Amino acid sequence: MVDHKNMDDIVELKLALTMLRERELRYRALFDNANDAIFLMEKGVIIDCNHKFLTMFGCSRRQIIGQTIYRFSPQFQPDGRDSKEKAIAKGKAALSGKPQFFAWKHCQYDGTPFDAEVSLNRIELNRDKIVLQAMIRDVSEQKEAENRLRLSEEKYRSIFENAIGGIFQTTPEGKVITANTTFASMYGYDSPQEMINSVTDIGKEIYVNPKDRERFKAICEEQGFVEGFEEEVYRKDRKKAWVSINARAVRDVNGKTLYYEGTIEDISLRKEIEDALRTSEERYRIFIDSTSDGVFLKDEQLRYTIVNKQLRTFFKKDEGEIIGKTDFDLRSKKDAEKAHQADKKSLRASSIVITEDTVNDRVYEIRRFAVKLGKNNMGIGGFVRDVTKRKRAEEDLKTKTLNLEEVNAALKVLLRQRDKDKSEMEDKILNNVKKLVLPYIERLKGKQVDEETKVYLGVIETNLQNILSPFVQKLSSRYSQFTPTEIRVANLIREGKTIKEIAVISGISENAVNHHRQSIRNKLGLNRQKINLRTHLMSLS
Repeated sequence: MVDHKNMDDIVELKLALTMLRERELRYRALFDNANDAIFLMEKGVIIDCNHKFLTMFGCSRRQIIGQTIYRFSPQFQPDGRDSKEKAIAKGKAALSGKPQFFAWKHCQYDGTPFDAEVSLNRIELNRDKIVLQAMIRDVSEQKEAENRLRLSEEKYRSIFENAIGGIFQTTPEGKVITANTTFASMYGYDSPQEMINSVTDIGKEIYVNPKDRERFKAICEEQGFVEGFEEEVYRKDRKKAWVSINARAVRDVNGKTLYYEGTIEDISLRKEIEDALRTSEERYRIFIDSTSDGVFLKDEQLRYTIVNKQLRTFFKKDEGEIIGKTDFDLRSKKDAEKAHQADKKSLRASSIVITEDTVNDRVYEIRRFAVKLGKNNMGIGGFVRDVTKRKRAEEDLKTKTLNLEEVNAALKVLLRQRDKDKSEMEDKILNNVKKLVLPYIERLKGKQVDEETKVYLGVIETNLQNILSPFVQKLSSRYSQFTPTEIRVANLIREGKTIKEIAVISGISENAVNHHRQSIRNKLGLNRQKINLRTHLMSLS
């Protein structure tokens, strides 16, 4: 007789075994097909693993079963801890009932390292068997991506912080959100954070003219960006500077502006140079406009590039009508061709070429010279001077010179006639003295007269001879500073008279004769020369 109760127990046991096998098959299927490596450890060694584990570590079951997990780890973890010690500590913590999740550096069977995330949990297989279940996820690609991202962030952070130009983000209300070191330094702040903390309204605190900030915002709102926006700003110490901004408006999905971001360049030096250049140009313009000459400069194609006020008057045109034009655009073909040839000649000769032009009965002298405009380009510079008055004065001078030459010729004729008349008169006087006076003196000398009278007659005769002497005439005319007594003494010295004889004849003392003798030497320029006075006087005859 069949025991139905035992049969039911057997059926129930078979059913339980079937369900257990099915559950084990499902668990094995999940275990083997999981995307993470899974293994079981008992007493520190691996007792089972799934297929993903074998693939991840590049080994077979035979090579993995019975091994410790730190066999598949480098000696030290990235934090410097010993892999074996750290693995044992993590295992003990998990066995105590504290699930563990941590990053770990693993090695494949061949020693190739890779990054992983590990999860450790305590599992009770039955009342007597407790094991550790480990799940390992290979995060090498994630780590590599994170490293690339970190390097990229570091690179762009370095670019951001070390950029030559300032980089910024500001709100429409004027608050600084982000700034690099250069941006803060431009405004005199020690760090971006100091500026972010200090500035609450850029328009009022930074802009010299707050309306420029409103204009900046208006352009950004209308166009979405600004380029080369120049503004004068205050630094932290309230000194002024000039900056140029390139920026764009960053908007939300509804089109509302969240902030402005862009770059900024300090152009203070450029502005100073531009101001200096502008001042220099103004001075240069004042200078060339102040001269009475016309001044011009032509480029390599002989087009006018600079003209002053006087040259505009010469052409009777405004500056805009002259600049960029050639002489063929401004003058008659004949005059333009003449100017063109003079320009070419100046370029060839590399020297000043002077020409004259007559315009409306005015005569102009034009001086052209080659000017180096650049590395390989040559132009023409020039001065235009109104020489009408000078030309007329030259003509007048030429006429007067001719007239003076005619008068001079007539005067020469008159002077020659006067000299002739004078010579004739002197000859008549000489002849009359010789014929009418000297003979009577000779007669008196032949008479019986006392010695004193003879002396006086001798003096009279000598003086008359001296008057008629060419030497005395020459001495009187050439040396007008000689006194009559000095002329008489000089004549007696020339005749060889002694000092005593000169004193008797002249009726003066010997000391007086010596005094006159020295005076004559001084006036003849002989006082410092060893020249005989009588010899010199004889040379003057």
